[in-house]
Amino acid sequence: GFDKYLHTILYGFWWLPVYVGDVNQDQILNVLDIVNLVNFVLGLAEFDDSQLCAADLNQDDVVNVIDVVSLVNIVLSI
Repeated sequence: GFDKYLHTILYGFWWLPVYVGDVNQDQILNVLDIVNLVNFVLGLAEFDDSQLCAADLNQDDVVNVIDVVSLVNIVLSI
């Protein structure tokens, strides 16, 4: 299920749950997350720390087109 995409990040003094790929943080992986991620990669949107964590699907500390492709593959497989 969706829980396999759950990670936690340290935000200040708190550990926050973050679903990898869920950049709009609605706990649903869908085309809206893809659109938001593409907008970020194109420089048309800004993300906060938890969104950046969710957007970095391959966890290489860089959010780019590779993460977009990964998210498309996940959304298509759900």
